[in-house]
Amino acid sequence: MAPSRKERILQPCGGCRVVWYCSDECREDSQTWHRLECLVLKRRKHNPPNSFVRLLARVIFRLREGGDRYVEKYCEKGARRFRDLMNHYADLKTCEDMKPEIDKTLTELRHYIGERNLPNDSDLLGIFGRTLVNCFSFMDKNLLSIGCAVYLAASIFDNNCTPNCFVTFSGLKVEVRSLINMPDLDLAKCYISYTDVISTSAARREVLYKGWFFLCECKTCLDEERAKYENSIKCEISNCQGIVSLPEASDTVQQIKLKIKAAREREEKRREKEKEGEGRRKWRREEGKKYSGDEGKEKTKDKEVNGEERNEVEAPRCSVCGWTPSSEKLKQYWNTVAFTKKQLKAMDQNNLNIEYCLQTLEKLTNFSPRNAWKVKILDLSFNAAILNSCWSLALKYGEENLDGMRFYYSDNSPVLSLFLFNLGKAKIYLKEFREGLHILEEAELFLTTGLGTSHPLVEELHQLTLLANEDREICLERWSTATKKDEKRQLHQVHSSGDEALAKIFATLNQISHSSPQNLSGV
Repeated sequence: MAPSRKERILQPCGGCRVVWYCSDECREDSQTWHRLECLVLKRRKHNPPNSFVRLLARVIFRLREGGDRYVEKYCEKGARRFRDLMNHYADLKTCEDMKPEIDKTLTELRHYIGERNLPNDSDLLGIFGRTLVNCFSFMDKNLLSIGCAVYLAASIFDNNCTPNCFVTFSGLKVEVRSLINMPDLDLAKCYISYTDVISTSAARREVLYKGWFFLCECKTCLDEERAKYENSIKCEISNCQGIVSLPEASDTVQQIKLKIKAAREREEKRREKEKEGEGRRKWRREEGKKYSGDEGKEKTKDKEVNGEERNEVEAPRCSVCGWTPSSEKLKQYWNTVAFTKKQLKAMDQNNLNIEYCLQTLEKLTNFSPRNAWKVKILDLSFNAAILNSCWSLALKYGEENLDGMRFYYSDNSPVLSLFLFNLGKAKIYLKEFREGLHILEEAELFLTTGLGTSHPLVEELHQLTLLANEDREICLERWSTATKKDEKRQLHQVHSSGDEALAKIFATLNQISHSSPQNLSGV
């Protein structure tokens, strides 16, 4: 059996055969910490844990070996240790939505490294919180996630859904590059994006709250004009180019605010009761009953208020002609959105499935071109086609999604530049050299700015540009040769016909067509 691509390029660890290395140097550099997990990975060889559980185990092993003394500097006067990171202990204890996921992860961790290697419950939850909130998605040269890692210095950057900095990786080294000119470096004004920006503002804020425990208030999340397109459908009136903006199906933001408020109130009450010296168990029982009753009343009131508000809200209409979709159309839309979310969970950037994409796209025909869910599925379909070298299919999805990608990403975004690079590559592979080179030229500037001149993608772009120029010249040469042969054949047919006048006219036209521009100036 022929070796796989992974086996041809990488070398496995001789002990566990779960971790793979690109070189002997890489293997030697990782032995300091891999030796601690090699034995436990060997036991789970056929059922290894996910990357986050492995990261938690590495953090625990490293802290046990004195890793808390390790310091990373982010400027001349500023540095961070692991204990300096926020643990979000109170948020994890009070967030009911996170409890099943926390229990599942910690149970998997216990099975992975054993109970005796774990710290006490309080410290373990603190390690979990610090790792969860401050881990980075580790990306390969194609900007696809292949794991996760914690970088102490880089964890200082805050989130913005329209970032002015971009995170990339050079080997195991993280690089944060500015996308704009900054005369004076101020880390407080440097922002990166914690999550994918191709999403509705409500869904994105919900992800940020569940993963990082804050409600994003950036301009992008509060932009009402942008929100009109995020959940929108096409107008069904013929020759109408308008869209119908649909309201969110759930009050996600309001629910998050209530959860944050309730969590803070519970934490304040807990601290007050502890200061008074009352027993914690007794207080929890009494307060739990009170809070559950109050919460039920609050929820009832909120439902009544929201119900009144929804009754008062006008029915969605087309922005141009005023067409109003029926209730069945609205129900169909939200069912399709639910189906799309389910499909997105079933596949990610590492498990792109063209069949899943096609199944979903068939249901999104009435979605507007800038609808967040349609743009997301088209982007995944485009990437899946690129990875499978289906260039015609990639070109189809890429051209269809170009406007949507420009809408959700700023012009200086390396993600948009990567999209343009792949689109230009598809055009060049399909012999559309002129348009392909134009797109590659547009992608080069910010791809270089965001990734650096030595990044493999930038080098591939330069090689592809050279190859396209060579192929273009070859195609022009072949076309010129074929044209000359065709002209000779036609001239031979004219001569064989015996019409001398027609032959002279044809020869004169050929002479003019092959003359230089200087010779043609007087013609």
